[in-house]
Amino acid sequence: MTLDDDGIMNFPLAMRSQVKLHPEITFNATFGDALDGIECDEAGIKQIFEFVTNSVIPRFARFFLSSGGHSGTRPRPQATL
Repeated sequence: MTLDDDGIMNFPLAMRSQVKLHPEITFNATFGDALDGIECDEAGIKQIFEFVTNSVIPRFARFFLSSGGHSGTRPRPQATL
């Protein structure tokens, strides 16, 4: 049985009854690129989501279309066929 650098375990198929695997896997996913200086983990993504949801979108809500139609003063362009 061998374990290589990528964490892949190899063993003969004939030993499958002798091998009991109960791995506890943990990981930390990092989004972005350290070389570009933009890098964050799951908590950072959650902070960005909450900021955009709770602060940015409400401030620009008047620019978004509501379910009742266009919220601006100019009429919406109509598509013609």
